[in-house]
Amino acid sequence: MQGRTDWRQAGIGHAEFAIVALPSVTGAMLLTMFTRIEPHQPLEVEPFEVGPFLAAQLAIGVAACGLIVRGIRLAPPITALTALSARASCGPQEYVEPGTSRTWPAVIVGQVAAAIILYRTSSEAIRRMWQEYWRSE
Repeated sequence: MQGRTDWRQAGIGHAEFAIVALPSVTGAMLLTMFTRIEPHQPLEVEPFEVGPFLAAQLAIGVAACGLIVRGIRLAPPITALTALSARASCGPQEYVEPGTSRTWPAVIVGQVAAAIILYRTSSEAIRRMWQEYWRSE
């Protein structure tokens, strides 16, 4: 099928595991926030203001997982979008937040997963651009 690609063949197998990690971390953060299980995200912002953002982030991550499993060509940009959306809740700004001393494992896992995804998707895009460039000459 023309719209499909094999990520393992393209060398992006690491991203498959990282894309599963991001929705898992987001779902766990959302669950602990709403159930108030300690430690949870700092609640300086009302949970129903952060909740929809985390839910959207979770939905994008799950959609990216489905696209990867099916091998759809749209998977790399959606996984990059997942990693970029995760930067809001797992980005470097979290180290200056007061509640991060309790949620640092989730922040670190989210940062590593987002970095792997961004690296692999950008390197794959650059590789494809070079291949197209050399084919055209």
